[in-house]
Amino acid sequence: MLRSDVLQALLDRYVNPDYLEIGVFRGETFHAIRADRKVAVDPQFHFAVPQPAPRGTVYHEVASDVYFGRIVKETELFEVIYLDGLHTFEQTLRDLLNAIAHLAPGGVIVVDDILPSTFYAAVPDYETFDQLWRLTGQGDASWMGDVFKLLFFVQSFLQPFSYATVADNHGQLVLWRRQRSADSIVHRRIAAFLEIGYPDVLLQRNEFNIQPLANILLTLPAPS
Repeated sequence: MLRSDVLQALLDRYVNPDYLEIGVFRGETFHAIRADRKVAVDPQFHFAVPQPAPRGTVYHEVASDVYFGRIVKETELFEVIYLDGLHTFEQTLRDLLNAIAHLAPGGVIVVDDILPSTFYAAVPDYETFDQLWRLTGQGDASWMGDVFKLLFFVQSFLQPFSYATVADNHGQLVLWRRQRSADSIVHRRIAAFLEIGYPDVLLQRNEFNIQPLANILLTLPAPS
């Protein structure tokens, strides 16, 4: 299932939804999406931005920190927010916390690259990943970084959000506002995130709550 298929299925739950995508790159996913309003954010678009932009479509060629800190209005909300920016835990966590402030009631946040396919794909530095991949020739050339750590952060520190991971593709984390029970919290020290690595993706796979998208759609709260 394509990334855009997952996102469109989520968008189709709403009437006239607003959509925000962080990390657009070549724009394949962004331009395949249908929404009443679409906002693209990327430090450098790898495509020619349409001039003029299609109605309801806005392009911001800036880093996500700049967008959240200077451009987006405080009252601006989105029904679906897609995070696919720099593939590091630290940046994706910052994007997630910023995104929460702009999530509409009943909205969802989708985080890409949450299930790295190989040890090499989970290396947080792209140049190191590229060297390892070229030396070994193992696995595909997909780099996902250490975004997977975000799942463990949500478990431990974002009790107001429920989550599931899409089983129909490479793994996208879907988050929505629903308070989880105290029993669901996994107590970790902040320092523990320095030690979490790719083996934890394999050994703690059940923690990702991997489900078919159809099941996730049934689980989500009704749109406001």
